[in-house]
This record gives sequence, C-alpha cells and structure tokens, in this order.
Amino acid sequence: MTRVSTFPFLVLITVVLLACDGPTSVGQSRPPTATELDELRRSPTTHLSPEEVAETFALGGDFTDVQRDVLTKELVGSVVEWNIHVYNVEHSGGAYDVLSQPFPVRSPDAINVLRASLRVYPQSARDREVLLAAKTNDAIRVRGLVQAVSFRAIVFVAPAVLVPETGEHS
Repeated sequence: MTRVSTFPFLVLITVVLLACDGPTSVGQSRPPTATELDELRRSPTTHLSPEEVAETFALGGDFTDVQRDVLTKELVGSVVEWNIHVYNVEHSGGAYDVLSQPFPVRSPDAINVLRASLRVYPQSARDREVLLAAKTNDAIRVRGLVQAVSFRAIVFVAPAVLVPETGEHS
C-alpha cells in the first residue's frame, strides 16, 4: 500500500486561504514621503526575477530550505522592478493594495504558489487610472521595496510605484 502525504495539500489549502483574504501590507505603517519615493525610483534593483524567486519557493520544487533562506536574505530589503499579472486590487488610505497572480515556474512537478502583495502609491492621475482600470490578469510593471517573504507564498512589497511603459510619461 502506498502512503500519500497530505502535507503539500494542507500547505496549498493554507496558502489559498491566506491569499483569498486579500493583500496585506507588511512593514509599511505610514505613507512614504516624496523623498522616500524618489529614492525608491533611483535605487538599483535586484537581478532576481519573479520567476526565479517563484522557482525557489515552489512546492515540490528542487530547492532546499537553505537555498530559500539565502534567497530570502538577498531579497528582503532589496528593490525589485517586476512585471506582474494582477489578481486583485483594493484601495485604502490613498494607496492601492495589489495582489498578483502566482508567478510561473518551469518545473513540471512544482506547484507555483508564490505571489506578490504590493502597496502601490500612485504618483499621477495616470497611475490612478491604471490602478482603477486594472482587471484580473492585466499586466503592470511595478518597482518597490521587498519587506518580507511569508509562508513560501507571498512576497510583500511596500512601498511600490508603477513604472511607466516605454514611451509613456507620467
């Protein structure tokens, strides 16, 4: 008789329940100042893509706990500039909480559960229009400061700003 572990299934259910609760901001108790947002826009970004991060944290993937710990230490506190596909957008306190779709992984046996939860501060009327019009699966480009990685499932990014598409001026 083959015994199947229920642990991955329980982890997946927990991740889904956490994600369904909506985006949650970590480490951002007050709105950033204009100076902080200018610094964010000027800061160098990490070389890590969302797909690389997702591959490392995927359930059933090839990476070990020590490799996830190393990547987490490199990622937290760094600035990312990523294209994300929107899952949900909420508005509160002059900012928008954006939850991404899970990032894709290449490993056929891995389960892609990693998403980004971003606290986006619009910098123009155009930014507000983009955020208000964003629908599930729409792609947007964001730049923000990584605050934490939680449960191998969510990368919390705050503050974050939209990055204009090439040729677009905000």
